Amino acid sequence: MDHRPQNEVTVTFPSADAFRRIGRVSVGGLAQRLALDISALEELRVAADAAVKKLRGSGRITMKAQWSDVDLVIRLENPDANLDQDTTVDQDLESNFEDQSMVETIVEPPHRIFLRIDRDAQTSSEEE
Repeated sequence: MDHRPQNEVTVTFPSADAFRRIGRVSVGGLAQRLALDISALEELRVAADAAVKKLRGSGRITMKAQWSDVDLVIRLENPDANLDQDTTVDQDLESNFEDQSMVETIVEPPHRIFLRIDRDAQTSSEEE
């Protein structure tokens, strides 16, 4: 019997540049499955791509997504990465989206980046 949570997905892929698209496609598919609007979906894809770009190199990237009715949190990590305190993915989001970002990014050096979107806010902005 499978006792794993039904609100969690994990994808692991090589951190080489040739595999970068896997992160973006995985996040896009999940966002679509969770019925996020198109602007939230696109922003998550850009954020995931930026995070994967920061974590690439040697080793493997593990992307773990967990969601509830309230939010979607995606943890990306590569134990072989060496992020510093100044690492950010916000600049990539700001250059692609004029409005305030729906995706919150948290960098935890040396090898972890979190992406979070508030599903309640995304739904309420869609209704306005």
